[in-house]
Amino acid sequence: MSIAWSWYEEAEKKAKKEEEEKEKELGVEGEGGIIHIILAETNEWSSEFATRREVAPRWCRDASSPTRRDRDERSTHSIKTKRMMAMVTSALALSRGSALLTSRAGVLRSSRMTMATYATFKTTKGDFKAELYMDQLPITSSNFADLAKTGFYDGLHFHRVIKGFMCQFGCPKSKDPRSPVAGTGGPPPGSTYTTPDGTSITRNGGNIPDELVAEISNEPMTLSMANTGQPNSGGSQIFINTKHNSFLDYFDASSPSKHPVFGKVVEGEDIVYAIEGTPTGPRDSPVEPVMVTTIEITED
Repeated sequence: MSIAWSWYEEAEKKAKKEEEEKEKELGVEGEGGIIHIILAETNEWSSEFATRREVAPRWCRDASSPTRRDRDERSTHSIKTKRMMAMVTSALALSRGSALLTSRAGVLRSSRMTMATYATFKTTKGDFKAELYMDQLPITSSNFADLAKTGFYDGLHFHRVIKGFMCQFGCPKSKDPRSPVAGTGGPPPGSTYTTPDGTSITRNGGNIPDELVAEISNEPMTLSMANTGQPNSGGSQIFINTKHNSFLDYFDASSPSKHPVFGKVVEGEDIVYAIEGTPTGPRDSPVEPVMVTTIEITED
């Protein structure tokens, strides 16, 4: 029997004995602090194992041609690790009131706050679904979500569709698809909504603040805020881009347009292209009206 192999057997016996002592200690105390002792022991043992392998004979270190002994040693290390993790799991179960679990609960609460938000457009052409970038553009995304939840968008029509450019939607005056003033309206002046962090936003004059914070380009299937070209003039109307319209990006110096992207279609792209392809008449208004019956907001 080689010196290296003898050392591994002795190390395993020593580790098993210490492990049994820790198990007894866990059975008596059962506090969160024991977890750190177990983890420290695991790390120390693994580190020592790695060091010994560096000075062990080649048959023990060469992973390209493992011998039976080499495989046995790896198996021993794996079993040891599994036993340690089992002890950690037990300690966690016994330490429900510990700070560690309290911290974990905080992480879970945080993850709920960052759940993805989706908007499903129910239209007379079919349904499509878009993800809202609530974490990156909370002011713009929350504005859209609030209007959808309160039924503002129900029964409105796509009032402007330009093939190879975009589909425009969201004007309250488009309830009548033939209205000559469709495209000139917005939310009620002075109305308010709340962002995920609890901030209350007032729509001054029916408009929201420009949120030019995330450099997301107006690529195909993205949702961006429509506006009059003036600062802080966005309200309820949106573009659904069907082409990469980089000139609409606020960070593109080639034009003065500033249309922040706050979402993207993730399902039903064919429906969007079907809307884009509908024949249009004066003012780029669809000859056959395309209505959005409702927009459902969900989290996942």
